This record gives sequence, structure tokens and C-alpha cells, in this order.
Amino acid sequence: MTTAQMPPASVSLYEKTTCSPMMGGTLHPGGSELTRRAVELGSLGPGDHVLDLGCGTGRTVRYLRGLGYPAFGLDFSRTLLQPELANSRTFPGIQGDALHLPIQTSSLEAVICECSLSVFQDLSGVLIEIHRVLQQTGVLILTDLYARVPDQLSEIRRLVPNSCLANAFAQKELWDILQRSGFSLAVWEDHAEALSAFCAGADLNTLINPENLSLDPFDLVLAVSRAKISYFLCVAQKKKRNGK
Repeated sequence: MTTAQMPPASVSLYEKTTCSPMMGGTLHPGGSELTRRAVELGSLGPGDHVLDLGCGTGRTVRYLRGLGYPAFGLDFSRTLLQPELANSRTFPGIQGDALHLPIQTSSLEAVICECSLSVFQDLSGVLIEIHRVLQQTGVLILTDLYARVPDQLSEIRRLVPNSCLANAFAQKELWDILQRSGFSLAVWEDHAEALSAFCAGADLNTLINPENLSLDPFDLVLAVSRAKISYFLCVAQKKKRNGK
């Protein structure tokens, strides 16, 4: 992933939020418990190769390797990767471009994106590249923000542009782009409770850009309530050549 694929404000937000001590080095509601749930729903088997795309500081990579999967990570941010690479010569993480993954075609059983897919500007291009590196029976595992009432997203995007909230998905739009990119939806689960727990323990000032800090928080709370912002876990199956 290159920073050119993200607005500069989003790059700063991504790095600042992930590095925040209150976030524990990760921007991932649900933590390891939700990662384990995702692995179960993805039906990963022993020895399956997993790419954590947008791995940040590598917490999920380490967790998956602890479960026995030969997982590795890729992120655009040297700021996030460098401390882990410096502390552990064996950490399997690389700085790279999500539009040009340095990975052989049809070589992975799974790609996981935890709160990272929404930061890409060229979403179709990234999904097509993910499709390329997955084996024929491979799965894409996603967790991210979405709006249960997507018609109300415009107000959030007006109030806090280039923020995690502004990047929330509309469910149908995501389904459509997954299908166009060669995936079929296997699982969709709502995990609003994970988002609630995450927000209760987070410094929410890290989730919006500095230029947005002067807004009336009541306006934002009202907009989020109207859009019914929640958190999803999705498993998408790579389609076979005949489209089934």
C-alpha cells in the first residue's frame, strides 16, 4: 500500500490512531477474540497461509502465528512497521503496495483486513489484487465500520471528513463491489457490541482529525446515531472460474 492511495489526512490519522497507547497498538474493535471468530468462520486449516493486509504494528500477525498459522503482514507505513522490524529480525512483515502485492498468484489461503480496507481510495484495485493472490478456495476476511442507515453517512462525512467514521461502508455497496471483484459473500455478522466496548475504552479524539476538533460533539453523536454506525465481520469466498 502506498500513501498515494490514501488522502494525507487519512495517513496521519491511521498512524496516529494505531500508535496511540490507549489503542494498544491496534485500531481493531473486538481484538483477538473477534480475530479468532473470523478464523473459525473462514474455516482456516492447519498450515494455511494468511496475509494481514494493513497489519499496522503486527499484533494480529503475532496472534495468528501463535495459533499455528504461517501468517505475515504488509503495511504501507514504515512508521508502524519499523519498531517491530527493529525489535525482531524474524517478524514477517513488509512495507508494500496493496495495488501491487509482492506475492505469487494463487498462493494464499486467506487475506484478512481488520479495519484497513476502508482506508483505500482504489478499493476495486485492491480487491482485484487480493483476488489474484488467493487460491481458488481462498477467503477474504473483513472487519470494519458500516452504517445500518447509509443514507445518513453524508452528514458524518461533512462533519468529520477523512476520519474512520467518514470511511464507514454502506453494506450493499460493499457487497456489490465484492461481487464485481470476483467474490461471493459467505458470512456477514454484526458486532455492535465490539464497537461499543472499543469506544468505551478509547481516546475518541484520536479517531478524528485535528481540524475537526472544534465541532460540536453533540452534532457528531446525533449524526452517528442517525446513521446507526456499527461494526461487521464478513467472510467472502473467491469465486470459481465459472462464477459459482
